[in-house]
Amino acid sequence: ITQGLLLMVNWLLFLTALDLTEVATAELLGYTGPVFVAALTPLVVGERFDRRIVLPLGLALGGIVIILAQHGLALGGGRQALGAGLAAASALTYAALLLRSKKIIRDISSGTLMLGEYGVASIVLLPLVIWSYTHGGAPTSAGSYAALATLGVVHTALTGFVFLSGLRRVRADHAGILMYAEPVSAVIFAALFLGEPLTAATLIGGTLVVLGGVLVARMEPMPGIEAP
Repeated sequence: ITQGLLLMVNWLLFLTALDLTEVATAELLGYTGPVFVAALTPLVVGERFDRRIVLPLGLALGGIVIILAQHGLALGGGRQALGAGLAAASALTYAALLLRSKKIIRDISSGTLMLGEYGVASIVLLPLVIWSYTHGGAPTSAGSYAALATLGVVHTALTGFVFLSGLRRVRADHAGILMYAEPVSAVIFAALFLGEPLTAATLIGGTLVVLGGVLVARMEPMPGIEAP
């Protein structure tokens, strides 16, 4: 139940931040979550701090800053400042979700955890959906409903199951760094499907993120820190 409530709050914080401030600002602040994961893993999960993650974490975070800073990160007023604050808060809820998930999936299956999380979040959000439908906020075409179905089945259920299955096999702080592949892939997909240009800053930042992920992926288990 707590996971479902955290998930709902995370959705509301980040999506509202996207409405209030620039995408680059929301993304940069939202993706400070893995930093919190790396810092809090020894305290929450009980795993010893892995000093090897400092370099890949710095590379990944630096790459995201390079990618997003080219779009400008200035806050233009109270509305944007509020959006930035909500994005930063979403990073904390993201870290809490990942760390708690790492502990919970030791005892239950990934599917069970997902069913509980998404079930609770859906029940709590249902009144907002009903209100939206009654006030003209419903999808207006078959394509919109198809997009929502794809978002739920493929991008939420399927990828969520894959992520939790992977989280069962790696340290939480390592998983957090690998999650930096998400905003990089978003930039690449935007270039492929939306015609947005790939700039030099994007290529350099993306290379740093991928390099950080490769370093983590190639780490050998350390005795006393993690199991093979």
